[in-house]
Amino acid sequence: MHRDIQLEKVRKVMRKRGWEHASLRAFIAGDLSLIQFKLMNLVIAFSGMRIGEARILPLKGVLEEVDHGGTVHYVINGYTHKLNGGRKKPANWVTSREGYRAILLG
Repeated sequence: MHRDIQLEKVRKVMRKRGWEHASLRAFIAGDLSLIQFKLMNLVIAFSGMRIGEARILPLKGVLEEVDHGGTVHYVINGYTHKLNGGRKKPANWVTSREGYRAILLG
């Protein structure tokens, strides 16, 4: 009974987001995928990395803050295949605060 009450609250919020009568689980998964896609595009826009590079970002150790001349810069640590015969090699990109926040949210 408690679970049904809580799920009804979730259903009400999801209806406001566009869910009708299909699978609630599939709707939420699709919504999360869309949000992750938008965040990935922000990372790409603010760093200059390619889609393939953004897709293979590691889960840990991806962000670094570097203080240079009293200003904080955000470095993305990832991998690229570019100009390396298709083999993965370490790469770094400098990004803005927006790109940094997008990675944190993703």
